[in-house]
Amino acid sequence: MPLISQSDALRILAPHLRAIRSEIVLGAWADYQALPDTAKITYSTITRAGAVHDHMVQRAARYFDGIDGVKVIERQKLFLFIFDQRIALRFKKFDNEILSSNQPTKQVADFRAQTQLPGIEAPHNLEAGYVLDEAEQKVKAVHLVCPNMNRNYWEMEITDSEQVTIVTDLFEKTEQETQKDEEEGTTFRRKKSGEVIPIKRDGDGE
Repeated sequence: MPLISQSDALRILAPHLRAIRSEIVLGAWADYQALPDTAKITYSTITRAGAVHDHMVQRAARYFDGIDGVKVIERQKLFLFIFDQRIALRFKKFDNEILSSNQPTKQVADFRAQTQLPGIEAPHNLEAGYVLDEAEQKVKAVHLVCPNMNRNYWEMEITDSEQVTIVTDLFEKTEQETQKDEEEGTTFRRKKSGEVIPIKRDGDGE
């Protein structure tokens, strides 16, 4: 299954992006900040990230409860929110390169490699979460990410805008178009510059 494009993902998640940002991610950070200073001062950065994560999961479970097409599944302490049997979303803390960090378990590696996990009715895996400022005292930004092993296929900042503009890349294709190209044999790839160059198949002339 090809990676999901940003525009296809937004068509599914757009109605929930403001809530993901404000109610779930920023709300979870506020929950942590509301703890007594005597408790927070004993937290390591790992413990703090775990506490914020738990609040994100709890808030997301409350928000999505009763919403058609969305369900929560837990697999070996991995909490996933499944949208329309197409997207599995998890909540995480990101570093400054907008990459999530985890214990290197096979389950997490498979999730980031876009492997469909056993029992999960969604072929695409996404992450939503926060980036802290340099002092790690405030949330600098909230992002939605499509992981691709040890990097990201795409990422976008979720802002407080009431509307989400879906911008279609000239070279971006829908899942159906990508799958059709794979079946027929893709003949083009895109360089970072945006230039399209042909890829020769076996048997093509010089």
